[in-house]
Amino acid sequence: MIALAARAMGAVTVLFSLLLPTAGSAQQPIDTLDLAFTKLTINEGLSQGMIHSIAQDQHGFMWFGTKDGLNRYDGYTFTVFRHDAADSSSVRESMITAVNVDRHGRLWVGTATGLDLFDARTERFLHVPIHHPKGDWGSVVHIVLDDNGDLWVSSTQALVKLTFSKPFTSCELPAFTTKWYGHGYATVGRTRDGSLWGNINEITFRITPKHAAPDLVDTIGVIDFTNTIQQFGALTVVEDTLRNRLYGIYENGIVEVDPATGHMSYLVRDQHKLNWLQSMNPVVDRKGMIWMATFQGLYSFDPIRRKLTLVRTSDPDMRALIGTIKWTMIDRGGTIWVGTAGYGLLKYDPRIERFHNVADNSIRALAATSDGHLLVSRYDTYLSIYDPTARRYGTLIRSVEEQWPELGAKLYTQFADMTVQDGDGNYWSFISNGTLTRYEPATGKMELVQPEIAPGERDGGFHYPLHIGIDGSLWCGGDKALWRIDTRTKACTPYAWPVPVVNNPYPFTTALCQGADGIVWVGTVKGLLRFDPAANTWKNHTHIPDDPSSLSVETVFAICPDPVENDVLWIGTNGGGVNRFDARTGKFTRFTTHEGLPNDVVYGVLSDDLGCLWMSTNKGIARYDPRTSTFRNFSVGDGLQSDEFNRHAYCKDARGWLYFGGVSGFNYFDPHALEQDSTPVVVRITGIRLINKPVEFGTPGSPLQLPVHLSTGMAIPFSANMVTFTFATMEFAAPEQHQYQYRLEGFDADWIDAGTEHSAVYTNLDPGTYTFRVRGRNRDGLWDTGGTSFSLTVLPPWWRTWWFYDLRPGDRGRHIALHPQPSRAEGAAGAHRGRPHL
Repeated sequence: MIALAARAMGAVTVLFSLLLPTAGSAQQPIDTLDLAFTKLTINEGLSQGMIHSIAQDQHGFMWFGTKDGLNRYDGYTFTVFRHDAADSSSVRESMITAVNVDRHGRLWVGTATGLDLFDARTERFLHVPIHHPKGDWGSVVHIVLDDNGDLWVSSTQALVKLTFSKPFTSCELPAFTTKWYGHGYATVGRTRDGSLWGNINEITFRITPKHAAPDLVDTIGVIDFTNTIQQFGALTVVEDTLRNRLYGIYENGIVEVDPATGHMSYLVRDQHKLNWLQSMNPVVDRKGMIWMATFQGLYSFDPIRRKLTLVRTSDPDMRALIGTIKWTMIDRGGTIWVGTAGYGLLKYDPRIERFHNVADNSIRALAATSDGHLLVSRYDTYLSIYDPTARRYGTLIRSVEEQWPELGAKLYTQFADMTVQDGDGNYWSFISNGTLTRYEPATGKMELVQPEIAPGERDGGFHYPLHIGIDGSLWCGGDKALWRIDTRTKACTPYAWPVPVVNNPYPFTTALCQGADGIVWVGTVKGLLRFDPAANTWKNHTHIPDDPSSLSVETVFAICPDPVENDVLWIGTNGGGVNRFDARTGKFTRFTTHEGLPNDVVYGVLSDDLGCLWMSTNKGIARYDPRTSTFRNFSVGDGLQSDEFNRHAYCKDARGWLYFGGVSGFNYFDPHALEQDSTPVVVRITGIRLINKPVEFGTPGSPLQLPVHLSTGMAIPFSANMVTFTFATMEFAAPEQHQYQYRLEGFDADWIDAGTEHSAVYTNLDPGTYTFRVRGRNRDGLWDTGGTSFSLTVLPPWWRTWWFYDLRPGDRGRHIALHPQPSRAEGAAGAHRGRPHL
């Protein structure tokens, strides 16, 4: 047993001996990871860029403590609470250093000068009278409510416990006593078992709090200033509830903590490279990864692999923002929030990782290899092979002349527009001047293959796309014929086109696919061609303007066999959507934006192992389920490289993963991993305007008795019957993509589809009582059937009230004759006021 240093904690009982960490794993290299963060700064309405703390309240709103005010955020707008010297109920100080929502839903606000309790119903701040024996007790760092209902507050100078005289769940603060622990910079946090963990200067502690008895305080570690590895200053503890593990983050490393003994085992340590790794609020995501905001930037840590990663932004313009950060937090929707030291907020939706996004230049073509890699064709390389497991390029040949200068000198260009791999592992590439190259990686040999339509008679050249057929042959288009190339003998066989060749607006051949029956389907700028190699016969399917069962447009971009029906093909077109083609009947069924497709230019079509079709477009990727005849669309907000994709840049690998390329790189994903989020969104009414003026809660004469998101209804005068409702979902990954429906019962016959517009305007409402309802759609297309509602009563004008008629009884009959009888809604409103409505 050792005595706890009085200068740090005061007089307390120590329960077990000092337990120093045991040696852990050796130092490991730190990886880097670029993620697609989005930012919120003062330009979006944030009051100030220094983010000290982040929390989410029970209603779903986000709260941010800044150097200049407390910010409440609904996904679209910020509401800022600042200190007002003329208002004693305002926050005591505009420097907000800590924000905490306790299990009763109360919002505690720490400032540079003390602690406040926010009353959500009045939007006033109750100043908690905490007095340190020596006066100033610093800025609040952490706020924790223990299992006994008592409050622990750490600051830059001490740790204080507030023991309340009775339990309370409201904002009526009961009497309390204070107990002070130590002096110096303090941290405190709570784990599920009710223990409190923290640090005060040199000492790390665990506290078992007691309400009516002395707290049990255990000393876990003491800084050894002669050994920087064991300097546990500002250690914070984070709990992994998935694996029931406890971890500690300190200045120079990460440890695992035994919750029973307090024993610490090193996971990562490096007193040189990891100096100031300490994190004030480390968090664990749904996969068990620890996220840490540090003075050196944002880190993620995999405790199972013991892998530490420095997280950066993929946007170069935002890299300065993430250099020094203050706080990390994960909201209920899984969005990761990062508070920076002066640049505002960054947020990241881990769900976009499902669409592995490889940022790159514009992609010309994609093709899978036999070993699970990806051939990526770009405008500036000859051969690029990407390893999706390692997430990096393993082979990169910039140009032909770089490796084969004598061949490169014969070529018009040095780069490949498309590359495929044959059954022997050799690579066939199309070069822009109509030449094919054949590269044997086993020998390093490369040769040129050029077509002859007849002995001594050159074709105008090959054209991509390239397609490996069912027998291993290579198929490609040409100026005068469809070509079959034996990949071993390099023998080229032409099959003359049955129609005049037109190379406008694209080269004549736009898509190739050979079915299991040997039939070759050729997409062209003049329709869909069917070629039977055995019979050497052709058939052409074209667009017929007056025939809706014909191909929707002339130009075909993609051909995909149906995953279930052998005689059905799916045809992507240039502006006519996707067509379902039944080869038995020769009929086409069209699917366009009218049926739910996000865009009618369909560059690529692939099928998954679940029977669904995936399509790349000029407005994202669409998934079509033939069983339900429904589309589910994905955009850049879901993690796509861009909303714009490219023709030929799509393929499927042996695992069933799908690849789509576009103007800013490519995506690859496992269709099975894209499970729908079945959690409905929570929608709140966030604002009301009358005659375009905001209804301010708490102002004299306001029709709202509570903040709008807590109100159930209001009554307004007839003179103010132009009403605007604003609303928001409490899901923050991509608010700009959320969609809404609303309805004013008593006025609208049905739901109004608002799209992404998050407001509704009503004018010239008749007197009566209405119910406004609004519901939102979650990010996977699921509508909330419940939604939220608000009762609106429009009072009658003075000249249609009972007392006006009572003032002129002789004119009653004439008035009734001149004015129509009120509606049932008006009658209900009149009855509500206590008199019959005439």
